[in-house]
Amino acid sequence: MLQKVRHNLSVLYNHSAKLVITLFSQAGWSGINFIVTAVMARHTDPSVFGVFGLYLAFKRGVIAFTGGALVLPLTVISSRLETAESDFFVHKLVNTLYIIAVIILLLVMVVGYWFGGQFLALAVFLIGAVLLEVIRRLAYIKRRVKTDAAGAVVNCLVVLAVFYLLIKKDALSVPVAAGSMGLVYIFWGVLSGPKIHFRKGFLTCSDVKNIWNVGSWSLASNFFAYVYSEINTFYTFLLIGSPGVAVLELGRQFVAVLQPILFGMANYFHPIIAASASRDRMDVFTGKLIKLTAAQVLIGAAVIVGMLLAGPYLLTIILGRPVKEYQNVLPIAAILGTGAILRVGWQQPGFAMITLGYPKYTFTARAAGAVLAVSIGYVLTRQMGVLGAAWTKCLGDVLILIFSTVFYIKTTRSET
Repeated sequence: MLQKVRHNLSVLYNHSAKLVITLFSQAGWSGINFIVTAVMARHTDPSVFGVFGLYLAFKRGVIAFTGGALVLPLTVISSRLETAESDFFVHKLVNTLYIIAVIILLLVMVVGYWFGGQFLALAVFLIGAVLLEVIRRLAYIKRRVKTDAAGAVVNCLVVLAVFYLLIKKDALSVPVAAGSMGLVYIFWGVLSGPKIHFRKGFLTCSDVKNIWNVGSWSLASNFFAYVYSEINTFYTFLLIGSPGVAVLELGRQFVAVLQPILFGMANYFHPIIAASASRDRMDVFTGKLIKLTAAQVLIGAAVIVGMLLAGPYLLTIILGRPVKEYQNVLPIAAILGTGAILRVGWQQPGFAMITLGYPKYTFTARAAGAVLAVSIGYVLTRQMGVLGAAWTKCLGDVLILIFSTVFYIKTTRSET
């Protein structure tokens, strides 16, 4: 009995220590985005910062699609393989990914010659984001959480140095800022990620088919999740213009502090959840899922409340000057923060249904919520301006939470 208690305490300690490192790591990566956004808001006009907000919206899009098409299948498939098989699969994927990245970069350089530096900067920015996302998930699959934490610190310092130099040289612009961040992420991905071993080959047609079978529903689900969460950005740009996007993006950055909870805990626990789905009874699996979701919601709510209380002081520090266009930033942050907490509620059940073999339920929940939110969101943005755009995102989270809960209950009944 005593030995079992010691074992459980040891397991709890190991998970807790690694989770703390994971949250620190994600806080560092999210901190980079927050600092860069704050620098752009402080040193550029709202119309210029709004354009940078569009760059960030595109970045969130490619990350969402990468997550569905590659990161999630990689996590699920690796959990089903023995260690040696998993390592072999990862090496084949990495070889293939690097070759594809090089081809895309060459094509981008050729196309950028005709379309100009802004296109090239955006492409490098997006490629860097995709490569970083995959390399980071590989680190968590292999339980190399300290490597990811070191990357957060190193990249934060390098990006700060780059932006300091850009400001000193009066060379800060949207393309230069985005391109610089993309290059930093690409270099880190190449340096910290698994090395190329061409003798281990590349993904076969069978591997690609397997990835597609796991990721196709998730890709479609992420598409609709992206549409409902970012349509407010595009509605704002269409109806108000880039200054409106600037207000929305700055409000979103106050909520982005939740990313250490949303993505950090997801990076750490998704491989564990995927493994639990294949070996635990449904009641045990559901219990783990409820505890994880409840912990995230409580932590998320505390963080959002803290950020809103500190919001007026942080806004003064970030802007360094009164800017009339940003007067609605904190109310927007409160609305988006509510939506972010609701998203915590549907994030884990959505992933769980995929690991249990019911990806169509996750897809249907997000698609239904997105369609309704997009339909109503145009009217909200037109009538209420940027506040209406923020409510569009929150509405989508409410709807997806409701649909996800209903479908998860249906899934548990099918499995028992």
